[in-house]
Amino acid sequence: MSRVFLAEETSLGRKVVVKVLPPELAAAVNVERFRREIQLAARLQHPHIVPLLAAGISNGLPYYTMPFVAGESLRARLTRMGELPVGDASRIMRDVLTALSYAHEQGVVHRDIKPDNVLLSRQHAQVTDFGVAKALSASTNAGSALTSLGVALGTPAYMAPEQAAGDPSTDHRADLYAVAAMGYEMLTGYKVFSERSPQQMLAAHAIETPEPLIKRRPATPPALAALIMRGLEKRPADRPQSADEMLAILDTVSTPSTATSTAATTGAATPRTTASGRQTKIVAALIGALAVAAIAGVYLRGRSATTAVDHNLVVVAPFRVAGAQPSLAYLREGMLDLLAAKLNGEGGPRAADPRSVLSAWKKVAESSAEDLSENQTVHLAATLGAGQVILGGIVGTPERMVVNAAIYEVPSGRSLRGEVTVQGPADSLASLVDQLTVQLLSLQSGEDRQHLGELASASLPALREYLDGKAFYRRGRYAAATEHFNRAVEIDSTFALAAVALATSANWLDSPLRLKGMRLGWASKQKLSVRDQAFLLGQSGSDLSRPPTARETLVARENAVKLAPDQPEFWYELGDLYFHTGRVLGLENSFGLAQTAFGRALAVDSSFAPAIEHMVDLAVMNHKPDDIRKFAAMYLALDSAADHAPYIRWRAAVALGDSSALRALRPSLPQSDMANGGRIAGVAMMEAVSLNDADLALENLQTATSDDPERPFLQPMALAFNRGYRGKANALQKAFISRFPPGDPTPFAAPIFFSMLWDGDTAGVGTAVATFTKMVATVPRNVAQQSVQHVSACLLALWRLDHGDVAGASALEPVLQRTLPAARTTNLVTGVSECELYVRAAVAVRSKRADATAALDSLHSASLRGANDFMRIATNLLLARLYSETGDAKRALVVIRRRPYHWAVGALTFLSTYVREEGRLAAAAGDTAGSIAAYQQYLRLRSNAEGPLVPARDSVRGVVEAMSRGRPK
Repeated sequence: MSRVFLAEETSLGRKVVVKVLPPELAAAVNVERFRREIQLAARLQHPHIVPLLAAGISNGLPYYTMPFVAGESLRARLTRMGELPVGDASRIMRDVLTALSYAHEQGVVHRDIKPDNVLLSRQHAQVTDFGVAKALSASTNAGSALTSLGVALGTPAYMAPEQAAGDPSTDHRADLYAVAAMGYEMLTGYKVFSERSPQQMLAAHAIETPEPLIKRRPATPPALAALIMRGLEKRPADRPQSADEMLAILDTVSTPSTATSTAATTGAATPRTTASGRQTKIVAALIGALAVAAIAGVYLRGRSATTAVDHNLVVVAPFRVAGAQPSLAYLREGMLDLLAAKLNGEGGPRAADPRSVLSAWKKVAESSAEDLSENQTVHLAATLGAGQVILGGIVGTPERMVVNAAIYEVPSGRSLRGEVTVQGPADSLASLVDQLTVQLLSLQSGEDRQHLGELASASLPALREYLDGKAFYRRGRYAAATEHFNRAVEIDSTFALAAVALATSANWLDSPLRLKGMRLGWASKQKLSVRDQAFLLGQSGSDLSRPPTARETLVARENAVKLAPDQPEFWYELGDLYFHTGRVLGLENSFGLAQTAFGRALAVDSSFAPAIEHMVDLAVMNHKPDDIRKFAAMYLALDSAADHAPYIRWRAAVALGDSSALRALRPSLPQSDMANGGRIAGVAMMEAVSLNDADLALENLQTATSDDPERPFLQPMALAFNRGYRGKANALQKAFISRFPPGDPTPFAAPIFFSMLWDGDTAGVGTAVATFTKMVATVPRNVAQQSVQHVSACLLALWRLDHGDVAGASALEPVLQRTLPAARTTNLVTGVSECELYVRAAVAVRSKRADATAALDSLHSASLRGANDFMRIATNLLLARLYSETGDAKRALVVIRRRPYHWAVGALTFLSTYVREEGRLAAAAGDTAGSIAAYQQYLRLRSNAEGPLVPARDSVRGVVEAMSRGRPK
């Protein structure tokens, strides 16, 4: 934890090491006490201890100095060599124990013995940083966070159980445990309980028995292996009681000579051998060669018999039960049957037949009771055609049982996301096996390790449905994912992670199951981690009784990625908001922000289909053909039958001008489902490209199955209005209106909105105005009627303003204000009604009132929230017109461009009007290029306009021609 510098002590002309506490640690310690503790440690003078030369404080930072030791640390040697020769390991242990024996006699405990603190010079080892850990611990200021950094406690891989527990009675025997842990690593090349997080490692040191050293390194002298394993006992009383005791045992160990060991590692010449010695070596070499050949034969026979690897087939190896109670010995083979019953291939991997596994095991091992190495077990699994193998162990007492296991890939032997551990009462075996299976299945499927605690309480059937759903979701199969997530919550309605996943996947389908998922997720949110609760907040808002504004959702999703930057789903959802709604919220470079977020999602999971799909869209928008090809290929490679595969193929073909691909695709467009037909038509309208494909994609949409009887009419109606198909648009509007029950104001709202803002037919407007006038005059009897009255007053005010009746619109302001609370209750508005604000601003502007600017600012601020007011589609169009009326064309242009980018109907309603207004406002603001681009989009949309819409289109064409010639009209 210190900062280390190499310096020269000029007075003596020698190199010294200077270690300085960094400011964050210096602030947590009493520097004067730290200095005194260092002075006590400086009294140690021993050949195998690197002495402390000096200590002091400079600029408020404590420091100490030591001699520079030429050579390398034991950590460096282990990194370079892996396991060490037995003689070298014994010699290093002897030197370290000699140093500890002296220090312990002086009353100094090191507390942080580890390879990093052992320096090797020539044939000797020296221990450094003696007393520093104690000095830091003893000088820690009360209430500081120093111990949370692990400084005072030590290093997890070498920490005795009592030291990890913070036992105040911890003594010199903790150093002996650390020496044993270090010896284990020197001889095997592996830390005790390696490949675990620091927290898991601490827990393992406290409750698990390490794999016997002799199993990992059979050539280790038995006395040495027994000494190290004894040093790793959990109870201090069961270990050697002093460094001298360990030294005495080491002296009895027969190891290769130092000279032989040194020659092996340095390449020095070895002593001459006698004739009998040479004969012995020849015989040994022959035996070794025969052994190698035999092993190779067994291995090659196994390889030749190996069938094609089936990734879903799992070999469960006999569990190690060393150190467990004799009564648990039956679980060595019993775990094969218990796990095989759980891994039955339903929604996940299936276990190889336990009898076949044991039969193969006995052919390799001398008996079924013998343990095989990891490599041997992986090779055995390969001969059985398995793609994975589970290795595990059991430690037990009469009261408690600890079971751990890990999944390894075949044939690489790579561990799939580390080890899992479950523990509980000795009579809870069935529950422990379920928990272990849940965790293994979760990690095997790629589930985040931090979810294991949340998944532990799920039943296996529900878990399998959940994991299947996750797999489908990552591949872009949102409908299948939604089915599995829904089945998971049907099995277990308190399965919060599955509920949140249901809400997320159902959102892709615009399915009512989204609300079901949110409700169940909220009901069991206490089972979610803090970061998963943040994710849920970003999906549903903080109050299920009302939908959140886009601004609230943005804040929630940005907070979620701060809590979990390693989760692709979190980054995707944030990027999705930037992509579709960023412009509405006034975010600069919203598409660039989206691309960054999707990139972060793919950096975590390069095969995450939702992000890849949007990267295709962004590549098209950025005109990058290579990226279009790359991301489209990535998406289709994940699953050629992914839900949006037809859309991706069409999107890429149009952007790349691939006429042959389009010819192949177009015959199937009339059979498009909502997911693909809607996307194709939506993008075609938003970008005014391949509009005839939009006609084909929506050709049969009205006959498609839908949970919402109105939904099949929305996109065809939007396409007809945007393209200027006057007759078809009016017919669809009538069909759409007929879907609503009596008393609903929507059938009367459509004629007013569409005639005002979308070149719709005025037929039916008179009836609508009369109906709204009657509704406003009626005294409402309940909240629902008050809410209807709010909508009626709004639409009537809009119609009056559109016809110059400013006073008539102003008279409706009190009605809008009075009925606003009811409209909030029924979720017609969120917070402040944009309709009420618009009426107030329009009346103020057209009446030239003094509060006109303030009223416009209020409406503008509300529009930047992305509120769920029923006016949200029209607000920016109407606001831009008001700014234009005040002469502020530049601000009007900014507002008119703040529209969503989405294939759904909300972004397509009034689109042709929006782009025509953008062209007009851009010209007024001096943005000629922007004006021409917007007008050209309008002209492409209206290229086949009908009847009375033709003159308007031709007028715009004339304006564009004049602007292009440099003679603006």
